[in-house]
Amino acid sequence: MADIDRTLFDKLADEFIDAGKVQPGTMMGFPCLRVRGRYIACKDKVSGTLIVKLTEEHVKNLVNSNLAITFAPAGVQFKQWASMTVSDEVLWRRVLREAGKLIEESLS
Repeated sequence: MADIDRTLFDKLADEFIDAGKVQPGTMMGFPCLRVRGRYIACKDKVSGTLIVKLTEEHVKNLVNSNLAITFAPAGVQFKQWASMTVSDEVLWRRVLREAGKLIEESLS
């Protein structure tokens, strides 16, 4: 796994929270972000990695591009959750926006 900037999640979380687009919380003990009560992302407490909820197709594309791995805690694969393996501010901001948009669309 690539070296992850452990502060990048916090920086982006603050940006989205300050803009009123997400709310902070916790999920399975991880710091997380929610939109209208639904989880969109969390931070792996150890690695600082962004774990984000996207469409299954987008997760597959990120995995095939070596930008992420499928999130599989305790060996259980979550097909709509990607654990980013590349620390890239532009990429992370983009997938966080997409995750929020998907929740908004699903609740409309």
